[in-house]
Amino acid sequence: DALKDLFQSEGLPSSLQPLSDAMQDTVYAGQMTVGDVAQWTEEQLRDMRRLAKHLQDVRSTVQPLREALAKAETERDKFSSQLESMKKEFKQEVKQHQTSIVQLEFSLRKAQRSAKETEQRLQEEHKQLKRGGTMQKDELLFLLFGPTTIPTGLTQRSGGSVDEDNTRRSFHIKDVCIAANNL
Repeated sequence: DALKDLFQSEGLPSSLQPLSDAMQDTVYAGQMTVGDVAQWTEEQLRDMRRLAKHLQDVRSTVQPLREALAKAETERDKFSSQLESMKKEFKQEVKQHQTSIVQLEFSLRKAQRSAKETEQRLQEEHKQLKRGGTMQKDELLFLLFGPTTIPTGLTQRSGGSVDEDNTRRSFHIKDVCIAANNL
């Protein structure tokens, strides 16, 4: 029965099956003749050859599949290794980019603070210039002409007397004061 079940599970025809069906009554009763036993042995041998051929066919089919599977597993391991390596590189690049972003954001905030401070300082200086215009004019005149010095360029250009130079100087000072008021 085990041999019969094996042939059925593998989808193989069995030579014993028809003989077994024909002799069902005598096999179970134990009344087989010598001829029946010889025929049974011959059919069993035929089935065993058929099973051996089937097993050889299965092995010839399975062996290339096993080799292909082994090759595929080797390639899978290789690709898995490459994937892990690429993941590590990608993580490093992401980390570097994040570090760069943090540094750039810090630099941007620093530059924005500096620009804001500069803008506030310039606004404050502008307000001070508007409030303390007289003081700035005096400082400008002092820087331009000194406490009592007549500008040398005026005397050299004019070629005239000191009074003419002082008159020209006062006109020049008025021009400078007008320009300072426009600040």
